[in-house]
Amino acid sequence: MKTPTNPPVNGQFRLGLYGKLALTFLLVLTLLAMVYGYLTATLANRYFQATYQQLNRDVATHIIKFMTPFGREGVNRAGADKVFFHAMVTNPSAEVYLLDSTGRIELYHAPDEQIKRKRVDLAPVHQYIRSHGTLFIKGDNPKNEHEQTIFSAASVIKNGRLLGYVYVILTSTDYGSITAVLRQNYVLQWGISTLLITLLAALTIGLLAFYRLTKNLSYVIAQVRQFQTGNLATRIRVEPDSELTPLADTFNDMATTLTRNIDDLRQAEQLRRNLVASVSHDLRTPIAAIHGYAETLVLKTTLPDAEKLEYAGIILQSTGRLVKLVNELFELSKLEARETQPHHEPFALAEMLTEMVAKVRLMAQQKQLAFTCEDCQNPALCYADIGMMERVLQNLIENAIRYTPNGGFIRVKLVTTPTGITVFVENSTRLLSEPIQAYLQTDHAASDATASRPAGAGLGLAIVRKILGLHDAQLHTDIHTDIQNGHTIRFTFSLPTFQLPAPGS
Repeated sequence: MKTPTNPPVNGQFRLGLYGKLALTFLLVLTLLAMVYGYLTATLANRYFQATYQQLNRDVATHIIKFMTPFGREGVNRAGADKVFFHAMVTNPSAEVYLLDSTGRIELYHAPDEQIKRKRVDLAPVHQYIRSHGTLFIKGDNPKNEHEQTIFSAASVIKNGRLLGYVYVILTSTDYGSITAVLRQNYVLQWGISTLLITLLAALTIGLLAFYRLTKNLSYVIAQVRQFQTGNLATRIRVEPDSELTPLADTFNDMATTLTRNIDDLRQAEQLRRNLVASVSHDLRTPIAAIHGYAETLVLKTTLPDAEKLEYAGIILQSTGRLVKLVNELFELSKLEARETQPHHEPFALAEMLTEMVAKVRLMAQQKQLAFTCEDCQNPALCYADIGMMERVLQNLIENAIRYTPNGGFIRVKLVTTPTGITVFVENSTRLLSEPIQAYLQTDHAASDATASRPAGAGLGLAIVRKILGLHDAQLHTDIHTDIQNGHTIRFTFSLPTFQLPAPGS
């Protein structure tokens, strides 16, 4: 798959992620290389000086052992000349200074204008002598007021009395300059070689690592953009041990959630359209009746009173149907929006059912229906919202009375089970159309309460299903077909029972 890239803005070149990482890594490596080179040169120079000082640490001691630089009256010039002569012969780079016991320079072999110091700090000299020359210590350079250099020193003691010190600068100014240049050239060549090898190796390894990382990241970005363009099935697939696995898992979970939400929205939109179309059809019938009979009353002023009364009754009946439909639609919309939440409490379902049967018995008698209620004295308590359950029973029983033909039957029954109490509402009816049967026998989820509702089916059943869905219950429908007598419809649902606490608990 080709990875999409961002075009340059206003003709300006824009580095990609890999280029930015590579440039940053190169800058960091260059900085580290400079620090490494500086530390290498400094430590190498210190190593050379320490090595040279260790190799010549006994120079001052040998001078004292074989020569006498101090006499009874101070500096022995004859002895000092021998010291300077032999020092120049054996070690041309060395500079010998005779110091008194306070560090003042008594004698030296150099032009006066070259000497910048009249006194040498004795603290490094004492430390050097105590360590027997085993420590790397720098002392004052008499020819340079601000320079410290390596040295060798020994104290001159005669008859227990300190006469002074032999102080030997191991690298004279000229010699030191030459050796410093040679050292620097060597260190520079060695350091540059080592630095280049290290830099190239680190750069190669780093760039390969960045390439592998940015390659996976580019793939992730490409997949995200695929999802952005509308390919909702896009998912990121990486190796389980990849460093991008947490990112891929997070995106995949997010994509699944978004896809599910989009599907729910599409389904809800389709349900809304079905509901609007169905309700529009239901509203059209009473509105058309009201409009037609009202128009007749207005246009035909000579109608007999009996006929006017009949038309007014039809208008009133259609208005009642319209009001009921609007109220049901408003109730269903509140349930869909979850503006109404169930308030669970224990109550006797049998008592509620008995009261409901008593209210509608007159309606059943008018249609000569055989209305029976079995086990309606059941003492079991259920745990649900009282008002909502009353609405469920009312809708189911009124629907049964409405769709049961004259002379039919309605049976209501309560059955207690180990897990709850089950309600049965059964009635006979005429032969039903296939869309009505399919709608009745579909166990819709709570969010699909109006799915595939045929026109004329009413909203009562949709409200029942929605209320039961809020109680984590479901409405089941069984239809038994009899060619001679039509259909028998049985609605059932179950609610949990409420267990009274044991005495003393």
